[in-house]
Amino acid sequence: MINKAKKNITKIVQKSIKEIYSIKDLLISVERTKDEKFGDFSTNAAMMHTNRLKEPPMSIGEKLCRNINKSLSKDLLVDKVELVKPGFINFYISKKFWIAVFREVVLAGENYGRNNAGEGKKILVEFVGSNPTGPLNVVSARAASIGDSLCNILSFNGYDVKREFYINDAGEQVSRFVESLIARYKQIYNPDFPFPDEGYYGDYVKDMAKELDKIYGRSLLDKIADDVWNRCRSFYLSRILGNQKRDVEDFGVKFDVWFSEKTLHVEKINNAWIKLKKLGFTYPKDGALWFQSTKFGDDEDRVLIRKLGAPTYFMADIAYHLDKLERGFDKAIDFMGPDHHGHIARLKMAMKALGIDEKWLDVFIVQQVNLMRGGEKIKMSKRAGRFETMRDLVSEVGKDAARFFFLMRSQNSQLDFDLNLAKEESSKNPVYYVQYAHARICNILKHAEEIKINIEKIDKANTELINKPEEIELAKILAGFGDICKVSALTYAPHRIAGYLLKLAGIFHNFYNKHRVVTENKELTAARLLIVKSTRIVLANGLRLLGISAPEKM
Repeated sequence: MINKAKKNITKIVQKSIKEIYSIKDLLISVERTKDEKFGDFSTNAAMMHTNRLKEPPMSIGEKLCRNINKSLSKDLLVDKVELVKPGFINFYISKKFWIAVFREVVLAGENYGRNNAGEGKKILVEFVGSNPTGPLNVVSARAASIGDSLCNILSFNGYDVKREFYINDAGEQVSRFVESLIARYKQIYNPDFPFPDEGYYGDYVKDMAKELDKIYGRSLLDKIADDVWNRCRSFYLSRILGNQKRDVEDFGVKFDVWFSEKTLHVEKINNAWIKLKKLGFTYPKDGALWFQSTKFGDDEDRVLIRKLGAPTYFMADIAYHLDKLERGFDKAIDFMGPDHHGHIARLKMAMKALGIDEKWLDVFIVQQVNLMRGGEKIKMSKRAGRFETMRDLVSEVGKDAARFFFLMRSQNSQLDFDLNLAKEESSKNPVYYVQYAHARICNILKHAEEIKINIEKIDKANTELINKPEEIELAKILAGFGDICKVSALTYAPHRIAGYLLKLAGIFHNFYNKHRVVTENKELTAARLLIVKSTRIVLANGLRLLGISAPEKM
């Protein structure tokens, strides 16, 4: 609806310019106004084209307004046009146009707001991926909320989307964890066995050692070191990854691919650095292989292959993204943790060196989460074993509250997560506020059915009875759902949907508090049931995009 209005107003302005100045198809920008006292839409065409039309903006605006106003009686879209300094032309849209949205929503149902802007382009979204050294934490939970919701939104906009989890199972952290597990296992039989200084101290490591002991008993004490290492590595990875898969699925996220870093070694990593070498961007120094990142603006060159032949994390990531491209994706989107700022710039340099279009890869940092309880911050440290896990969080506040709270702000901002508020069943709790609006509507519709009103044919209601300011306000926000979905996809911003739903819920609650829906007036009842049914559809569609349930009772 919003897009339709913009196109129609653009045509009206272009038509007037053609009639007055004999110039065809000038580029016209039409946007929603932020304050309704300036109308519903506005254009800066008079200011934008003052040089081309060779007149001051206000003079151009006056001529355009006079010309447009002459034809308003023939236009069912615009009620009034006015000019304000320094040259904005504001358009007031007719009530009939807005009211038509209620019927449009009901007829479209779950498809309302859907579009094909993506044209089937293949996008790979990588998120959550972490070192398999413990349960997923709250930053991973935030990344899961954002990444999964973005995938839903992109699909809703016509993109072919795949979700991928990158398992860092080939680095030093894995080695440290295996050392920690072996030490805890041996301490069962020898409490004085030394624990590695940089090991993982969490109780979950002790629990895993006890489980290992149940399987092997004392037998591992007699095996050679390499055999013990391999058995412990295989055992712990299967447990950790199994738990991580369970946690994300319980959080409503299902990955299409769990990509192991180890599969990059050795062939894919070799292929990547050989390509960089052939392109002239590597050189040997001190027994290591270096990438000439200073050619792309870095402050120093970076190591790709260490002195002893082991690839760096940077080298593995280059190979990984080259693999993504070779799998045929038109675009790659990564969500990384707050400790990856410098890495992102270097990764983009390597992509440029390989001749990959810089627009192919977009990388976003998911900022830190501060869990708050009673106004105080909870301290977290995975290695020390003091941290709130994704599972703990979901267990305490529920999947819906966790996801919504993570999605209320952009991933670029740090987030204070109020655990007490997330559990509160009141209008102060944002997710409760939105879900309650949906449940309240379901109750209204159920009551209507109980008194024998045919909800299925409510789209036939007489919309001429819809004229209250609160009803028109609802129509206007429902009309913007498709637009907000499209903008959220283009800007990779699921938080826009969350903000939209909060606003919609507020407008609906205001309407409900001022106007009875089911009354003795059957025609008015039908019209208002059309309003609430269309509002329910949009609330449900928006919550579905965020991976949050739309309850019928609360």
